[in-house]
Amino acid sequence: MAPPIWIHCSLCYNRMVKKERQFYHLSCRHTLCRPCMAKTKRGTVCPVCQSSLSRFIELNNQMERKDKMWYDPSAAKIYAIACQTLIFQQKHRQHLIQRIIQMRSSLPRLNELESQLREHVVQAQRRYEKLRSFRRTLQDNLRRSISSSANRSTTQQSISFTNTPVVSMATPGKVRVPIRRMSTESTLGPIPYTPLRSTATESFNGSFGVQTFGSRKIMHRRFSDDSGIESPCNSSFTGSAKRIIKNYRMKL
Repeated sequence: MAPPIWIHCSLCYNRMVKKERQFYHLSCRHTLCRPCMAKTKRGTVCPVCQSSLSRFIELNNQMERKDKMWYDPSAAKIYAIACQTLIFQQKHRQHLIQRIIQMRSSLPRLNELESQLREHVVQAQRRYEKLRSFRRTLQDNLRRSISSSANRSTTQQSISFTNTPVVSMATPGKVRVPIRRMSTESTLGPIPYTPLRSTATESFNGSFGVQTFGSRKIMHRRFSDDSGIESPCNSSFTGSAKRIIKNYRMKL
């Protein structure tokens, strides 16, 4: 492999690419060609920096690794990769820094929005408490109205029940008079039942007669001739009276 073009003698500046001379690596990290090595005072003093030398070696492939690394051409590639890596990392750092600066500048606006949000939350809680109290009031009013309406309907039912006439089935020969119940129940004693009889009590005052059917008095005029035969008007009246009596018995 050809040596790098930058390797040269630190004293006479002869380059190694010409391969005309041998080159040596000094402990002070200078490079000298073979003719210039005669000026090192038998390898004890560097003619470039005038520092004492501990050792020197020839530049070839048999060099030790720690000495060869100083002339390794791949170091530039490694450095290029390192530079690209550093540039990549620096760009990302710069991008992050710009974002941090942007967010820091918007921090006052965020604080203002947070305060507004807290205020809205407090107002919403107050409205919720008001609505909750209003709902409780409505529920209490609804319960009172339902209770009062229920009590009113119960009172009306009890009043209508007490005002309802009670009619009991009477045994033959007795009848119970319907009465109206008030605060306490009061009943009249049984009234003797007397079968209705058509007892006609006639009192003649002129040509009128009175017939008594139970407790009802029916006045009618009698029309009769000298032969004692009543007129048809009297017979029709008698038939209607019988129907009235029949209906009255059915009601009882």
